[in-house]
Amino acid sequence: MSGDPPRALSNARASVLGFTAGILNGLIAIGGGIVMTPGLVVHGRASPEVAVGTSLAAVVVLSAVAFLMHASFGGLQLGVAEIVTVVVAGVVGTQAGGWILARLSASWMLFLFSGFLLVMSTRLLVQALGLDPGLGAAAEAAAGPPPWWSYPVIGFVSGVLSGVFGVGGGALVLLGFAVLFAMPVRE
Repeated sequence: MSGDPPRALSNARASVLGFTAGILNGLIAIGGGIVMTPGLVVHGRASPEVAVGTSLAAVVVLSAVAFLMHASFGGLQLGVAEIVTVVVAGVVGTQAGGWILARLSASWMLFLFSGFLLVMSTRLLVQALGLDPGLGAAAEAAAGPPPWWSYPVIGFVSGVLSGVFGVGGGALVLLGFAVLFAMPVRE
């Protein structure tokens, strides 16, 4: 298959891929890296680097629309300073992630991306099924706003992973605050 010439996605497949990513981005801040990157690699036979770049370009538009929709429905609970801190740290992290991606082979990028998805999926399943007895205690202990240091740390780590895998930083920020600090997902 590696010797096969790349084939373009059909308009129908590209539309389904974009629609799915858009719906998931609006609902739970995922779609770019979780849907688009694998979809472009598997169905469009794009290289991982091209898939990540394409995904990130699409996510900019999808995330901007989702952000405006959430803001118009009163879904933003963080202050401007917290949002700016996460975004600025994410931009710096994305640059670091892009630097890392440029030095990874396609095989390593796919291997690390698959591992990342498995870890995140397992963590979410454990949480959804209530199999983590410490999570309830952690949520109770974390009542209140997250500590100040969490905004740049979560922003930077999300940015790095976004730059390497093409995953939307919003999903990682959402998971970071929801899992680590029991912040409601809508916030």
